[in-house]
Amino acid sequence: SAERVNVRGAVLETAAGPQRIPEPLYSLYLAALQLRIPIADDAHRYKAIADLKAQWPDDPDLPVSSDAYLEDLRIHYASGVSLKLTELTPTLTSFDPVLFGSKALADAEASDQALDEDLDCLLPEAAQRVFAKQRFYASDGRKSAYVLRKGEYVYVDPAVRPILGEIRRLQGSPEAERRAFVLNPAAKLRERLGTTVADQVGLEQLFVQTEQFSERVAGVDIWRKPVLPWLTPLGKNQWIPERFGLRVGDDYFTVSTASTSGLIDRVEAAHAAGAFTVDVGDLLKSVDEDSPPPPHSLAVNDQTLAAVQSLRPFAFAASGEGDEDIAPTQPVWDAATQGKLFLVVRDNFEEVEYATTDIADVVANPVSDEHQAIPPPIGLRTRLKPHQVLGLNWLARCALVGRPGALLADDMGLGKTLQAIAFMAWLQGEAAAGRRPSGPLMIVAPTGLLGNWQAEIQKHLNEPWLGPMARAFGGDLKRLREDSGLTGRDIDTGRAALDSGAWRDAGVVLTTYETLRDYHFSFARTRFGLVVYDEIQKLKNPASQMTRAAKTLNAAFVLGMTGTPVENRLQDLWSLMDVIAPGLLGSSREFEKRYPPENRAALAELKSQVMDGDLVKPPYMVRRLKSEALEGLPTKTVVPYEVSMPPVQAQAYKDVVVRAAAAVASGTLGKGGMLTFLAAMRGVSLHPRGPQEPVDDLARFASESARIESTFKVLDAARLKNEKVLVFVEDLAMQDRIAEVVEARYALPRRPMRINGGVPGLARQKMVDVFQAEPDCFDVMILSPKAGGVGLTITAANHVVHLSRWWNPAVEDQATDRVYRIGQTKDVFVHIPLAVHPEPALSQSSFDLRLNALMERKRTLTRDLFM
Repeated sequence: SAERVNVRGAVLETAAGPQRIPEPLYSLYLAALQLRIPIADDAHRYKAIADLKAQWPDDPDLPVSSDAYLEDLRIHYASGVSLKLTELTPTLTSFDPVLFGSKALADAEASDQALDEDLDCLLPEAAQRVFAKQRFYASDGRKSAYVLRKGEYVYVDPAVRPILGEIRRLQGSPEAERRAFVLNPAAKLRERLGTTVADQVGLEQLFVQTEQFSERVAGVDIWRKPVLPWLTPLGKNQWIPERFGLRVGDDYFTVSTASTSGLIDRVEAAHAAGAFTVDVGDLLKSVDEDSPPPPHSLAVNDQTLAAVQSLRPFAFAASGEGDEDIAPTQPVWDAATQGKLFLVVRDNFEEVEYATTDIADVVANPVSDEHQAIPPPIGLRTRLKPHQVLGLNWLARCALVGRPGALLADDMGLGKTLQAIAFMAWLQGEAAAGRRPSGPLMIVAPTGLLGNWQAEIQKHLNEPWLGPMARAFGGDLKRLREDSGLTGRDIDTGRAALDSGAWRDAGVVLTTYETLRDYHFSFARTRFGLVVYDEIQKLKNPASQMTRAAKTLNAAFVLGMTGTPVENRLQDLWSLMDVIAPGLLGSSREFEKRYPPENRAALAELKSQVMDGDLVKPPYMVRRLKSEALEGLPTKTVVPYEVSMPPVQAQAYKDVVVRAAAAVASGTLGKGGMLTFLAAMRGVSLHPRGPQEPVDDLARFASESARIESTFKVLDAARLKNEKVLVFVEDLAMQDRIAEVVEARYALPRRPMRINGGVPGLARQKMVDVFQAEPDCFDVMILSPKAGGVGLTITAANHVVHLSRWWNPAVEDQATDRVYRIGQTKDVFVHIPLAVHPEPALSQSSFDLRLNALMERKRTLTRDLFM
């Protein structure tokens, strides 16, 4: 006879003594035990069968067998539900329910990991399609059971049925209701179920938001460029002069643009009438106080008539043509993105529609003493400098007290990347300890910097660094699209075209600003533990598509990094902070009224709002300068000097100005026309001839340019002292020509090395190594401000010549910092030659002087705000 046994927990009591029931037999025994108890309804019975099937071992060596009924029976028991967004366009929103089993819910709760609607779905892919597209859609959504295929069933927990019922009703609701639901599903379900029912069924536990948009996302629509009429120009900056010259005998006088038409009319009328003189005393002006007074009249002859008629192109009203706002500091409209689909966000332009909840502003949440000094994260290989330790402590405090984000605006060369990497490692440690939600960390950066991020992470951290790295840019996008089964960009289709599974379990996701713009639907539904915007000044334009895309991301913390938080205007700062801490600085319209740049008291208030803080409420922004944070740096002297254009350059420049004035006067300037003339003025101010033109006499070529001639005076002085010089000029052909002239003038053993975008990174570094290895001897290196202005240390040189300049002073400063950085032992001199037209009426409107004034105004704005 069979031996009777008793079961106590996981132990069998037998005559031979107690014996432990091993896994998986014990779990199988517990599942089978449910079927011995009387079950009141089919739902509970099939749940018990589903539990038994789930515990059935696959190991054929185990002494467990089942009958054919159990082997053929496939039962799924749904204990939770989520949504899968299948369509989101300006006119159509559609979604399907996704079911989860009790084990997936329990595992997710225990691990504090978000569920994946594909990987963790209760049903296999084919069964999910049958359920969502056929069985569920043909029902009212409240059924207890659904027959999927022969022998395969899905039973729904009673508490889940009301939720599924509302989801089914919403599928048939008007488009506006469906749109509102997918943007905030949990809140809408609670509203429709009612608080009592929602609490009874445990809505928050049963409805799982696997992926969700940020609360800032308000819909989807065709892109329409926002118009912000309250953003007025910072001030007029006439590139075409407001007055022009007229030579009378040996004296020179000026006539304003407003008076030019009157002067021409009077002289033409007098000439036609055969008069000998014409009264012009009220139209001509002296050049300055030391110049002779203008004559009351002019002799009327053919020469006078021709001279006055030559001013006709300038006979237009000085109405603001040539504002600094038309200079190419503004983003150029990209025709490839017109009419594309974009997620709509609450933009805070006219009023604050969306603001983050800041715990530090809601409750007193002081940081305890143990957190005042954040220990270096585990795995950090590099020893932080004192200012970097302070930076890490500040970032950690911001996260600890609930700040939504922070702006690290340290000067170039202070290691913002290292501070960010240390913060990322700290965040991962906090998440591993259960003190912060986990999630992938995202880095958005210009394409050229992503390789540097990868290298810096591996340089400063021990393996496994920050975990798996997902590359979501460049050639890797093709694989991500293929994995998702979709083609095209998100902004073309209005659907997420990239496989988010590629980064959901990654440690770090790398992408570019352009990729974020084009695929923001794909990124917007992942809850990132951190989003880092390197060179966040790319989001300074609040009306740009990149800025809109950035505002769609869903992040637990946002870190912005830039050495230039203000480039053109104070609204730059508003735009950055509205990404980092929405609502902090109010609406764009109100910000423009409250903080006029000329009001120093207002600037002090703004600085206090973003930069003042303590342990309870750390500042939103930190900015340190190299001169303050680093010891032992030598002095830096910036030397701008005005040089008169030689005759051939002066005439070429005047010809461009005359053509520009004629185009304005005739109304034929056209869209972007002024930019064309500005480019011509800029080019002629460097040299009147194109560098591609053949040159017989290199010395004469140099003498035809005020800037080049003055540059050689700098080189002459450096040669006498055996010092090295960096010359920055972006035109590649001009780089070659300057190198040719330098080699010939100084009889160098080799032509000066040139670094530009066409030189690979390894080759660049080899050139720098050669340049650095020969101290105390004269040498010249020619570089592009963009390609050669970042990522290189060239401290063997102590002279920098900005032969041509960018509109953005940050680019120029970054180029200078190749020399002025740790390791420099000599005083640094920065030379800025400015070509000035010799005619008094044109001199003050010379392109170089206008551009220099514009750049200095931008620098002053930053200095007044943050210093």
